[in-house]
Amino acid sequence: MVSSYQKKNLCGVALAAVVFGLTIACLGTSWYSWNTTFNSVTTSASGSSAVTYQQLNSSKMFYDLDGIRTEIKRTNDAIATTTRTEYSRTAMPKVYATVKLAQAFVLIGLILAFVVATLLLVFVFDPIRNKVIFSFGMSLTRFILLALVLLTLASVIIAFLGFVGLTNAFKADNQDCNDGPCRTFSSSVTSPFGTTSRLEEWGPQAGWYVVLSSIPVALVLLVVVFINKFPLPIDSEASSGEAL
Repeated sequence: MVSSYQKKNLCGVALAAVVFGLTIACLGTSWYSWNTTFNSVTTSASGSSAVTYQQLNSSKMFYDLDGIRTEIKRTNDAIATTTRTEYSRTAMPKVYATVKLAQAFVLIGLILAFVVATLLLVFVFDPIRNKVIFSFGMSLTRFILLALVLLTLASVIIAFLGFVGLTNAFKADNQDCNDGPCRTFSSSVTSPFGTTSRLEEWGPQAGWYVVLSSIPVALVLLVVVFINKFPLPIDSEASSGEAL
């Protein structure tokens, strides 16, 4: 029969695995986009207020943790032309630094989540757990485990919040910028030019929201590990030990 400790430990393994999976997903998807679309504007000839928009050209930039993917589609193009640029080849050192900060902490969170999942899994087995406790002591073992989970939580929080600094990074890289991502983290604006209008949209993409979703999971993991106290080892060497 599975003990209460083992059930909670397996729950912790599942939660750590979810954090691990989410941080992996963060690395392979876009975190931010900046899209510009030019439309022709046609007013109904009948004098009504009906307005028709027809897309002319569009430019879409997707920022992931490794570079920028640009998709340009002109009026007569059947498909968009796609190019990719590494951050190190752009004149945006502050943006580059902000993105790499997020990437670094995502990787740290990924590694820590894997370590926590592995430790919790092996701790399900009494002989292995007892050997670790006898070697390092119950208090130190528990402290290390909690510290690893806490660092995992801190890493994904820093990656999430640090990326919000992208707005200031855009502004620092282009002092003359007064609109777009250098003004707000997420928004849109439409600018009319006679019979043409320009629509600009910018804001976070899936990667940023995925790392956000990993924060509550890591928090629940911390709670589970905190309340799941080690049982007393069944060994004469631990007869004087105290469950934590």
